[in-house]
Amino acid sequence: MSETYVEKAKRLLKEFKGDDYAFGEKALEQIGEYSHRVGKKVAIITGRTGRRTGILDQVQESLKREGIEVLDVLDGARPNTPREDVYRLAYQLTRLKCDGAIAIGGGSTLDAAKAALVLYKYGGVIDEYFGTGMVSAKSGGERIPLIAIQTASSSASHLTKYSNITDVVTYQKKLIVDDSIVPRASIFQYDVTKSMPPSFTKDGALDGIAHCWEVWMGATGKSYYERVSEVAYTGIKLIVDALPKALENGEDMEARYA
Repeated sequence: MSETYVEKAKRLLKEFKGDDYAFGEKALEQIGEYSHRVGKKVAIITGRTGRRTGILDQVQESLKREGIEVLDVLDGARPNTPREDVYRLAYQLTRLKCDGAIAIGGGSTLDAAKAALVLYKYGGVIDEYFGTGMVSAKSGGERIPLIAIQTASSSASHLTKYSNITDVVTYQKKLIVDDSIVPRASIFQYDVTKSMPPSFTKDGALDGIAHCWEVWMGATGKSYYERVSEVAYTGIKLIVDALPKALENGEDMEARYA
């Protein structure tokens, strides 16, 4: 029997992230086990979705059972991750002297958490870390102490080595690109997206298609093109097939899962 596209996507994710990624039904139950990867005293950074959906409460309860102390719950970032929010979070983390952080949110909050932990751990100003490999030059390759809990289907920040920061004065976006900012573990329980309105669902789907297409075309002529082609086509196929169902019924979990 041939592999379905959902089965293929699950296989590809497991090949990509191994035991560092819990996704799908009841994925949040992994937070207790994962939390030990970032230390005994943590800060939680959360966007509005984490509070509204009860994820924050579930995370706090799990951490308490594991004997992990939550030093404070910090507000996440505004859309597009303004650098001011990164500095605010870095200051708050420094004040707390935490071992690490657990971030709950979409791409903006997760990107801010990555960058803020870099400033907290290694100091300096954010501009020093824009570009490729600048964090690793100071960290020696060690990954920042971050667990990322995704709440938006339009973002892959919980899995990647990128942090996209916005300068609201110049209207420029700049990237930190570094393996050292890949979270030590990631979680995405898809049912948290079912409360998203159709407009957000549609925007996220189109953004996902654009990301897949961009990577696919960028790999043209490269030695790894066939692998990228498999991944990108699988992603686009799942989105195109599932989006109409998710728009028709936001609580269709089969569509949300895809």
